[in-house]
Amino acid sequence: MKVFGLTNGDPSCASTLYRLLQFRPLMEEAGIQFEYSPVANFSDYSRLDDADVVVLQKYLVDPDPFEQIRQHSSRLVYDIDDTIWHSPSGQPHGWMTRQLKLQQLRRIADLCDLCIAANYVIANDLDEAGAQRIRVLPMALGEDHWHRRERVDDRLTVGWTGSPGMLRYLVANRSGLIAAQQRHPEVRFCIHSGVYPEIDGLKFDYLPFVPASEPESVSQYDIGLIPLPDEPFSRGKSPIKVLQYFSLGVAVIGQPVGATGELMVDETNSLFIGPNRNWEDAITLLIENETLRRQIADAGHQQFQQHHTTRLIFPRFLDLLRG
Repeated sequence: MKVFGLTNGDPSCASTLYRLLQFRPLMEEAGIQFEYSPVANFSDYSRLDDADVVVLQKYLVDPDPFEQIRQHSSRLVYDIDDTIWHSPSGQPHGWMTRQLKLQQLRRIADLCDLCIAANYVIANDLDEAGAQRIRVLPMALGEDHWHRRERVDDRLTVGWTGSPGMLRYLVANRSGLIAAQQRHPEVRFCIHSGVYPEIDGLKFDYLPFVPASEPESVSQYDIGLIPLPDEPFSRGKSPIKVLQYFSLGVAVIGQPVGATGELMVDETNSLFIGPNRNWEDAITLLIENETLRRQIADAGHQQFQQHHTTRLIFPRFLDLLRG
């Protein structure tokens, strides 16, 4: 079997890595020949002719190049893990941009042989766009890399990890973080990202993003933060950082907005921010209550092991590719 991936980016792109490229070793074990190329500048469509399956990953392709991709693909699968038809900035798209993106989505959804969504929020949007063949394949992480580690620093640590574009979610809640830090100045705060964040009033250690080193950085945390506003784009996210925290045995505090609630299923495996609990109180509670912190961390780790490892998800992925 030959699979060709038209990816959203290179291996440094989180969605490309976690939705497709991390499965390469398992593909090799299964005897699958796999190659890929970022779709943005792809034009050598004849490379698709020999593939049994072409996976178009998280990209709203313009009509002409999409027509070429469709013509050269014997089986075309669309995989999507973000509602990219919504604006990630928090400001809605203008009417023209919105209509253009929905038009592109409808064409892809209608003409692909299968649409794979990372969660049911995205699946519902695909359904409304006219897709006839939709399956949900949850996010996953490779347990060979993402597993509990021995701590080298015994300081209690509260942390956040994420892309520079998502830092605004953390910054928007800085007052609660600062208040919790003032109540417990002995606790270490860390931020792991591709750029140094400017958060006035918060003292933190900055852990720069280095490809393939994320597990070592995030494993320093005892408490992991998932701030999410209730916006159209964020409702469709299945934050990989939730699974990163779960896999490493980090207790999660967050806002289970939209599809995030499919991972943070209840207050057994995470502590919710909502009308009755703010960030200051939630962080303080887990700092002061070690038993609760460990219970939540253990439940999250169990959720990861039972539902979100690559070895569990890959057979389902392979079945979808084969149709």
